[in-house]
Amino acid sequence: MHHLTLRGRTYCVRFIIPKDRWFDVGKAIGSTTGRRRDIVRTLGTQCRFEALRRRDAAISAICNHLNRGLQEADMEPLGSGWIPQWSSDASNGEPPLATTNKACVRPSSADAIMTKAPERRALERWRDRRTLN
Repeated sequence: MHHLTLRGRTYCVRFIIPKDRWFDVGKAIGSTTGRRRDIVRTLGTQCRFEALRRRDAAISAICNHLNRGLQEADMEPLGSGWIPQWSSDASNGEPPLATTNKACVRPSSADAIMTKAPERRALERWRDRRTLN
């Protein structure tokens, strides 16, 4: 489960800070070592399904808290500045990836085989063996 960890019998959320921002966040928050790799906070539940429901709100709260601390320290907030190449917001003038690469949309023959029922796959293999002999 992404960003969830079990400590004792209670679920916690783990927000991982990008490696290039460890020292910025450590300085903005006032870490004793001067760097911060991640932030772990309890979700206050022992139920996995409740932890999954609470996870996104906890991650956004942690991110907002970090961004406020970074802005107070006159640093760039987390998650800003990067725009993916395939995004429609990219200013390089290229069309999005989904329209340029049609091979990503077509399923391969292996995907088509896996969508068949197991009984049908076995029957087709049996027929193929009979025709080869």
